[in-house]
Amino acid sequence: MDFVGGAVGHRFRFGGGRGQDLPRAAGFTGGVTPTIVDATAGLGRDAFLLASLGAQVTLIERSPQVYARLQAGLAAAAVSDEPAIVEAIARMTLLHGDARELLKDLSPDVVVVDPMHPERTSTALVKKDMRILRELVGTDPDQLELMQAALACARKRVVLKWPRKGPPMPGLRKPSHQIVGKTLRYDVFMTSVAERIAP
Repeated sequence: MDFVGGAVGHRFRFGGGRGQDLPRAAGFTGGVTPTIVDATAGLGRDAFLLASLGAQVTLIERSPQVYARLQAGLAAAAVSDEPAIVEAIARMTLLHGDARELLKDLSPDVVVVDPMHPERTSTALVKKDMRILRELVGTDPDQLELMQAALACARKRVVLKWPRKGPPMPGLRKPSHQIVGKTLRYDVFMTSVAERIAP
């Protein structure tokens, strides 16, 4: 996991900041910077983006192999010669375990969930790093349980990262709203009492 070079480093240096789809979905509006749990850390890219925008981010990864790679990547980036990267890494806390259990002891504003998406029906190859991640992690048959745990934990909202044209996750209530990009969409589920009862 390289947080300094490659696509991640480029996104860090030249990305759209708070105007990108994920920060918007997570509630980076005005001067608000929410506390976040990335319940499916994976490659750590989304968590790094959110941390680079000032958020305190807790990453949860249950695969021992992926956790070890993330740990190594974070350690390497923590000694980067770019102060902004070092500061972003300092806002990231990595936990190993099952998010369904760990979320019970956390109280973030926002939980981001990016489960393994349904297999593509097209013949286009998924990017190499995502193929490797899928091989390490496998599928997420308990993704609905994870979403339910996230909805019970998040103080303000849960963000589900999903294929743009993917069908709704079976058994999950409709999102409060969506932010739709070119290939992905972010289903946003508001959880605060005030927002749930608002007309």
